[in-house]
Amino acid sequence: MAKAGYKSEVVLKKLGKRIAQLRESLGINQTELAHRCGKDRQVLSLIELGKSNPTVKTLSIVASELNVTLSELFDFE
Repeated sequence: MAKAGYKSEVVLKKLGKRIAQLRESLGINQTELAHRCGKDRQVLSLIELGKSNPTVKTLSIVASELNVTLSELFDFE
């Protein structure tokens, strides 16, 4: 069980980093992206830090606002 938990933590951190990179490449800050997604900035911050496990619905909205597909959010190594 610990291995699966560790792996999901790693994936969440990589996902958060990817979202932050995409956001920064568009030149927008967390507050702006959060507003566009209908979320609080703190929620987005926790996602980017890998400390939150967002729903598929939330990730879909984030992906749309970042002009990428949902699968492209997971395009990391």
